[in-house]
Amino acid sequence: RGRLGSALTMPTYPFLSPEWIEAAAAILAEHIAAEDEPDTRSRPGIRLNQVVTDVPFEPGEIRAYLDLSRGVPEIGFGHLDEPTAVITLDYATAREVFALGHLQAGVQAFMTGRVRVDGDFATLLSYLTGSDGDHDSLSALASSLRDITA
Repeated sequence: RGRLGSALTMPTYPFLSPEWIEAAAAILAEHIAAEDEPDTRSRPGIRLNQVVTDVPFEPGEIRAYLDLSRGVPEIGFGHLDEPTAVITLDYATAREVFALGHLQAGVQAFMTGRVRVDGDFATLLSYLTGSDGDHDSLSALASSLRDITA
């Protein structure tokens, strides 16, 4: 690559590292700001808690959340009260699904029992598959998250 190409390369971070969470939060904020008029009344908001096991850089598990219930995205460590769903899965699967956008990996893991979902599975599924009518927007978001993921 030439010098210009390397200057335009975004930094990448391990999925769910503090740096990744910070960069993902900024991407989510930009994504929502780019929407003409986010309207949480037209679709139910999602409050997702994750329990991620087998983390290569952290002993034990990571607890993280994604809150899209108020039109302003929030992502961070810890858990939300009254989540839409709680997903328990291993790090490799979580990275494939949430950072790289490979939903089929999540479906396969779910079918083989490597993913556990507690809560409102239908609402979660509509967000992950884009069946709420916003598939192009979700694809762009997934692409941006892939770009920052090591």
